[in-house]
Amino acid sequence: MKRQTVGAQIWLLRIVVSITLVIALLNTYWVFDNRGMRLEILDRQEFVKQTVPLDKINAEVIQAVANMAAARKDANLADILTRQGIEFGAGKKP
Repeated sequence: MKRQTVGAQIWLLRIVVSITLVIALLNTYWVFDNRGMRLEILDRQEFVKQTVPLDKINAEVIQAVANMAAARKDANLADILTRQGIEFGAGKKP
């Protein structure tokens, strides 16, 4: 009877060790996967951080082009701006 109990304990120990090993391997995989995701997020944040100042420059360029189109009464340039969704004229800001 004692021999059967020891055998059962050994099998139970093997099962527990196997499950622990699988959990440790999964944890290692998830740690590296999270690190990759964090690096991707940091890259995206850096991109956003670098493009924010470009929005102001972009708005200034559009404003200058719209002012030039209005001052010169350039229908072609006004048409290009309108097709891009930029409305300008009396009381409107690009």
